[in-house]
Amino acid sequence: MPPGQPPWDEAGAAAGPGEDVKYWCREGAARLGIELDAEQCRLFQEYYQLILRKSGKVNLTAILEAKEAALKHFVDSLTCLLVAPLEGSPQVVDVGSGAGLPGIPVKIARPRIILTLVDSSLKKVAFLKEAITGLKLEQTSALHGRAEDLAHRPDLRARFDYALCRALAPLPVLLEYCLGFLRTGGFLIAFKGPAAAAEEEKSVNALSLLGGVIREVRFVALPYLGHRRRLIVVEKIKETPPKYPRRPGIPSRRPL
Repeated sequence: MPPGQPPWDEAGAAAGPGEDVKYWCREGAARLGIELDAEQCRLFQEYYQLILRKSGKVNLTAILEAKEAALKHFVDSLTCLLVAPLEGSPQVVDVGSGAGLPGIPVKIARPRIILTLVDSSLKKVAFLKEAITGLKLEQTSALHGRAEDLAHRPDLRARFDYALCRALAPLPVLLEYCLGFLRTGGFLIAFKGPAAAAEEEKSVNALSLLGGVIREVRFVALPYLGHRRRLIVVEKIKETPPKYPRRPGIPSRRPL
């Protein structure tokens, strides 16, 4: 089969959306150097179907066509594995998870991670719990609440090895949302568009106050689509002061 072409049945007609999702996930991930087996591709298909079924009731995503969902959501989520392979069983928190992105795709690709999904929308957390159950994801939980509150909980404070955050807020705000969750030596991976350099420049004060340093900025072209992505990797090098994050709403209204 030529690279970049969808699967075809014997009559020459394009295969249905189910095959498309599995195909584009497998081939898109392969272009990143990530191998997905048949069971993992099946889970991506099930996850896609869950999103489709709930999309009329919960505002999960506007991207519902199979190829676009597979590449723009699922494969895009896996790009973080280029900067953090997530081998072994690290503790990972997905802040502002929404439909489970990037956390659930990463969990499918790296089933041994211990994953916590966080979102402030009760309806979205209900969907996440349904997805966890439906996909039989072990060592995975979903929490309802705002990051500004949850990052102060004793059982969540400085607990995680990695924090993932995709399409949530400007970098100075993300830093305040996320660094409290991380242990010293842990990493935040922020999924950004290609024009996020200005956000990095505006994050100097937040990094200094919260105990972080930018270790890497990786540019990635999304397979088959060519869309440019920017992965910003922040290491937590010292303890975040207890007063951060500030009260709900303050980080976004008054970024550090």
